[in-house]
Amino acid sequence: MRRTLIVGAGIAGLLTALRLAHAGHNVTVLDAERIGSGATCANHGMIHSGALYARQSPHIVNACRQAGTFYALLAPDAEVPASDAVYVLDPADEHAFRSALDTHQLPHHSVKPTDVQHLRLDAVTGQHLIATTERAISSRRLLTAITAQCLAAGVRFVLGTAAHSIVLDGNRAAAVRTGTGDSLEADHIVLAAGLGTTRLLAALDSKHTRDLRSRLDMMMHLPGSLTQGIIFTNQSGPVVMPTHGAVLASLYGGIQPQITGCRRFPVTLERTQLLIHQLGRLLEPGAVDLPSATAYTVGKTDYVATHQALAGRFNPGWHIIDHTEHDGITGLHTICTGKMTLAGHASAACAQQILGHPVDLLIRPRPAVDVPTGLVAVEPWAPALAA
Repeated sequence: MRRTLIVGAGIAGLLTALRLAHAGHNVTVLDAERIGSGATCANHGMIHSGALYARQSPHIVNACRQAGTFYALLAPDAEVPASDAVYVLDPADEHAFRSALDTHQLPHHSVKPTDVQHLRLDAVTGQHLIATTERAISSRRLLTAITAQCLAAGVRFVLGTAAHSIVLDGNRAAAVRTGTGDSLEADHIVLAAGLGTTRLLAALDSKHTRDLRSRLDMMMHLPGSLTQGIIFTNQSGPVVMPTHGAVLASLYGGIQPQITGCRRFPVTLERTQLLIHQLGRLLEPGAVDLPSATAYTVGKTDYVATHQALAGRFNPGWHIIDHTEHDGITGLHTICTGKMTLAGHASAACAQQILGHPVDLLIRPRPAVDVPTGLVAVEPWAPALAA
């Protein structure tokens, strides 16, 4: 039985583990913290329709559409009930936006400001509003569902243990040395470690180290209730999406500084104040509880050595690195997921690279097992709510 070790228990790592376990591999997942403790539990929980990327990243639109079916099949209970999301556009952008949606056959329709619940009418004066379907999900519920499938498939988890380095045997990646000094041997090693990936590759003097860019985003959780997402396509307003009993918000297109290393990054007062100000201008009083907002940061790592990367810093698409080609290291693979929406595609591509044959995108759920309490990370705002 082939042994596969996956470094990183985010959504891409879990899905790759599940696919390979179903293919008969003996799979171990290693993570320094709990399952989903990195970017997965901290994001918007938005399964993109492709509308946001139809103009600048059209190559991923079809995959975004497929992702809706993928997640609905795998974890139907993770979806947050919501009406169509509303995109807010400058008049100069409306025609290009509609044309891009039509090109990709993404259904959409115009809405009036009075049709959007809790929206302050003066917040969108002179703007055009276009609605389309954007799925909202609970990232933690999604992770729990995938973890249950992994456990049922025999995946072993080693949590609370950091990966220190990759051990080579000649030109083959043979093991991962942990922070405790142990070595976990494997026939295949998959790096799905997000911010931690660059450090592990740099220690190997990998030529791909320079192909990765990590950046820092800030998000906010606010108690409240919205029935639909609101997405500004310029920097005059935020992105807000409903979640269970609350709203998640971020600054669309805001400055996301480049970062290095794998650590906790502080929230800046300036960005927090800006986002609260934008939310106060956007939503009617009482729609969200602004004084109870919890701000937090989330790191994102993209593969940028492609013409599809935006400004050489952002790439919403996925990429799988086989380190045989440029580094001469066999048995080592790196997953760059891009958007969480595309984790199903990224994991299928990685599994296909390892197995050597086509892999179906869809994963049909099998009888699962209960997930032990504490195995999956809580959302970044949960400790503040419990205090």
